[in-house]
Amino acid sequence: MNRTGDTYSQMCYQTTVNPVACTASSAVTNNANAVTTEGTTTDGPAGNSSGAVSFAVTPTNAQCVLAITKTASRPTANPGDPVAYTITVTNNGTLDYASASPASITDSLTGVLQDASYNNDATASAGTVSYSAPSLSWSGPLAAGATATITYTVTVTKPGSGPHLLINTVLSPNPSNCQNGSSALLCTVSVPVSGLALVKSVAETTLTGPRASPAL
Repeated sequence: MNRTGDTYSQMCYQTTVNPVACTASSAVTNNANAVTTEGTTTDGPAGNSSGAVSFAVTPTNAQCVLAITKTASRPTANPGDPVAYTITVTNNGTLDYASASPASITDSLTGVLQDASYNNDATASAGTVSYSAPSLSWSGPLAAGATATITYTVTVTKPGSGPHLLINTVLSPNPSNCQNGSSALLCTVSVPVSGLALVKSVAETTLTGPRASPAL
């Protein structure tokens, strides 16, 4: 862009910054160069540089917000019961989470493993899910409006020796209703475990002495 004018001329313009992926940032840099010419005298082509002016383009929370929900397959459980968990992660923002800057969640099973065992069966409809005791983790690209579903199961121990309560909370470092430090109800699932265990046994005994005849 060129501008010709007097000593006190001013030039203003604006540009539209290209979108960037969620969790990423992009630097925009511009440099103005003024060339002074009077008659046949000029300081061109070098002129006088304004120096580089730059700023970082970073998405806002609203452009990359995740909506996360977690549910359990049963409201209560007994020793020996399987419990299935489902976590949905939806990108409610207007920008994408790219492979190089994915969305992510963590789900600590610390409050579950006291009364249950993880069945090592986590799956995800998109992205990658992994388990490193005691936490389950998921990450992956997620386009604006897209949803990823993560599922896994545990089996209640028999007999239970913990607090008889399966409780865990899913959290995300990304802008969401379950952001780290959140206490939102949709982020936590509690499944009480029955503390009653019935055991029946029969002890074999030997009867001695005469047996009474049944009355007629």
